[in-house]
Amino acid sequence: MTLTNRIEAFMFHTDKLNLRIFIHQFKSNFIMQIRLNHVVAILAVIVAVACDSKTKTKDEHSAQSPTDENQTIKRPEKEIKGICMWDKLAVRETGTTKGKWVTSINLGEQFEFLNQTHTDETTGKKRVFVKIRLLDGIEGWVREDLVAINAKIGALKNDTPIYKRPDLLAQSDKLFYKMDVVAVFEQKEGWIRVKGIRKDDTWYTSGWIKKNQITDKEIDVATAILTNQALKLEKQDKIRNALNSIRKNSSLNGAYFMNEVHVLFDKLSVDDEPVEELETKQDPYGEELSEDIY
Repeated sequence: MTLTNRIEAFMFHTDKLNLRIFIHQFKSNFIMQIRLNHVVAILAVIVAVACDSKTKTKDEHSAQSPTDENQTIKRPEKEIKGICMWDKLAVRETGTTKGKWVTSINLGEQFEFLNQTHTDETTGKKRVFVKIRLLDGIEGWVREDLVAINAKIGALKNDTPIYKRPDLLAQSDKLFYKMDVVAVFEQKEGWIRVKGIRKDDTWYTSGWIKKNQITDKEIDVATAILTNQALKLEKQDKIRNALNSIRKNSSLNGAYFMNEVHVLFDKLSVDDEPVEELETKQDPYGEELSEDIY
C-alpha cells in the first residue's frame, strides 16, 4: 500500500471516529435535555400542587376562623320580631286554647317569633297559635290573630283617614284616631300598611295611612297605651289617678302626647259627670275575650 493510500485510509478512519464521537455526544446531550425537561415538568407539577394545597388550606382556615378580617362570615338567620296587639294576652305552655297558662303580655310588648305554628280545633273553632320567646327568655304559645309578626308598633299623632291602597284616591270612610296604637307591616313611598283597633271598635281595622301620621318612639307609644288603658277604667277617680300617674312618670317626660294627658286630667278634675262604661271586647266568633280563653 502506497503512502498516499495509507494517508487516505487514516483520514477515513479518523473521520469515522470523529463522526462516532459526534453522534455519541449528540445522543448524550439529547438524552440529558430530555431528562432536564422531565425534571422541569415534574418540578412544575410539584409547585402547582403545593400552591393549590396552600390555597385550599387558606380557604379552609378562612372559613373556620371568624377573626380573619378578609373573610366572609356566615351570619345566623335574622331574628323575626313581633309585637302583642292585645292587652293581657295569655301565653300558654302548648299551642291550644286549653293549654296551661304560663304568663301574660301587654299590648305593645315585643317578642321573638320562633317560627313554629300550631292549629287548634279542640274547642270546635279553628285557631292558629304561634310559638314565641319573650325578652326575659320565657317561651310559650299565643294566638296568631292577637299578635303582629315581623312588624313594628306606632301610635297615631292625629286623627287620620284610612286608605284601601297607598293612593289618595283610595280613601275609605274610616279613621284612625289620635293615640290609636297600630302595627306597621310595610312602607311604600311615604305610605305605611297598618293594623290596629280604633278607639270606638272592638276588633282590628287594616289599611294604609301616611307615614308622617304616626310616631314610633318608645315613650310616645307607651304614653298612648297607658292613656288608653286609663280611659277604659270604670270609675272616674280611678281614671284621674291613672292619668296623674302618667303625668308624674319621669320616664315619659317629653312624650308627644303628654299635653293631651294634662288636658284630660284637668278636664276630669272639674268634671263631675259619670264615666260611660265601655263595652266588653268580642272577637269575630262572638265570644267575650276574657283572660281564661285568649
